Amino acid sequence: MFGLGIWEILLILMAVIIFIKPEDLPGFFRKAGYLYGNLRRYNREVTRKIREIEYDIRTPPETAGPDITKGNGPEKKEKTKRTQKHKTDRS
Repeated sequence: MFGLGIWEILLILMAVIIFIKPEDLPGFFRKAGYLYGNLRRYNREVTRKIREIEYDIRTPPETAGPDITKGNGPEKKEKTKRTQKHKTDRS
């Protein structure tokens, strides 16, 4: 995840063992695990939000719903005199 090799991990573990008292190690690792879990949750949430925004940007407006500015919405167009005249001429 962070590009750490085996030697870097061993060096970090040695530093932890040297600088933290043995009685405090379980609490330290518990807290480290908790923080790591939170970091992964935040990472997943941010990734999900970014993908959601990308999807919204790439989705064409036609699939987003009716466009009422083009007359495709729920409002009905009023009949003009011209369309009424054509209907009366045909009968």
